[in-house]
Amino acid sequence: MKKTLIAIAAVAATSAFAQVQITGTFDPSYAMTKTTAGDNTAVSQSLIRNNSRGTTNFTFRINEDLGGGLKAIALAEFDFNAGVNTNQNVNVYAGFTGAASAPQNNVMGSGGGEVFTGLSGSMGSIKLGTANTPSLSTQAGRQPFGTKMGGGFGTTMGSSHVRESSSIVLASNVYSGFSAVVGNSRGTNPDATTTLLGTAGSKNDVGLFYAAGPVRAGASYFSGNGNGQQTYFAQYDIGAATIFAGMQNEKLAGLEQNSGYNIATKYALSGTTSVMANLGKLTDKTLTAGVLNGQNQKISGLGLDYALSKMTTAYVRYENRVNDNVVLATKVKSQSTTAFGLMVNF
Repeated sequence: MKKTLIAIAAVAATSAFAQVQITGTFDPSYAMTKTTAGDNTAVSQSLIRNNSRGTTNFTFRINEDLGGGLKAIALAEFDFNAGVNTNQNVNVYAGFTGAASAPQNNVMGSGGGEVFTGLSGSMGSIKLGTANTPSLSTQAGRQPFGTKMGGGFGTTMGSSHVRESSSIVLASNVYSGFSAVVGNSRGTNPDATTTLLGTAGSKNDVGLFYAAGPVRAGASYFSGNGNGQQTYFAQYDIGAATIFAGMQNEKLAGLEQNSGYNIATKYALSGTTSVMANLGKLTDKTLTAGVLNGQNQKISGLGLDYALSKMTTAYVRYENRVNDNVVLATKVKSQSTTAFGLMVNF
């Protein structure tokens, strides 16, 4: 009888607390990169690359039932790099602009991961912190590579908008396939180096999405600090294949303007094997003395995934990027990378 009462008390105590789920991903890969500068100088390197397919992280999710269909939610994602020493520069041409990359840390840290707390209910959810933006969903939905190698995220597909500090993100539930997301960032408090008209200004991000049957589509609009970007995507399933298409228009504070588009596909060869491809182009519309700058970019990406289990995937990625009209030795004219990786989830 005592054991039964102790067991009942333990269950009651457990139900009084929120559910905590711990998940994570490890995604190192062996990559071979050839980079050609504007003066046609070429550099070849091999290294252990991070996040060619997924995002290496530990994530804590909290969910508490408050009753009446209302739940308290929270999430903390800790991104890290398992393949680079703290004091080592990854690649002098790691960035597409040709600048040396910053040192990476192989110790778990915040790493810019998603962090928020909030509420969810019958109407939708509210998240406070640094939740994912609507633009991230549209930018990543344009092709099967998401934000990773082969997709052109943050380069050919325009400036990336992943998360904003000090933000509020409101998301509706799905109604007849439609849903909406609205994000607002209040920026930072002005100090000696920031002004209300500069980096301290608020940012807005609005998205509308549709998903029903074989069709998925979305549109988002980002604005803030003189910048504006519209992004669109569509996906359509045809048997074992999915067709992707996307486009963006962007205006930066310095009057720089560009637009881009891409087409992509993913095909399931079997229940464990799939192949994917992406082609994209960015057109620079900035005028200097009435003449187009012509700093156009092109990207092509190929990939193959082989699922060893529900949690483990072996993969191959190839990406080639070309930047037009580059002549400086400190700038990248073209860069091609082949990566072989093993991504493990838990």
